[in-house]
Amino acid sequence: YGENNPNWKGEKSKTRLQLRIRQLDKYKIWRSKIFERDNWTCQTCGKRGAYLEAHHIKFLYKILAENNIKTIQDALECLEIWNLDNGVTLCLECHNLTKLNWRNK
Repeated sequence: YGENNPNWKGEKSKTRLQLRIRQLDKYKIWRSKIFERDNWTCQTCGKRGAYLEAHHIKFLYKILAENNIKTIQDALECLEIWNLDNGVTLCLECHNLTKLNWRNK
């Protein structure tokens, strides 16, 4: 697993891990709970009925790095990933702004 795997591709592998996490049933449940808690409303602009995304307030990549998560099993056991207090409902436009702000830091 991880860096010890002969197929390790460095940062690309980390990105793949994030994608694999987002495909998990546990992630889909986490996302649905965020949407329900936030009443299916973007918490930045107040849009309802728009395309919504669940956003990790503390970025997922940071959680993975700080907890040395290299496998799906590690991710499943990491409570911080699944903490509802670290999630917020955003519309696509507002979610994209979080990505732009992160890149400009």
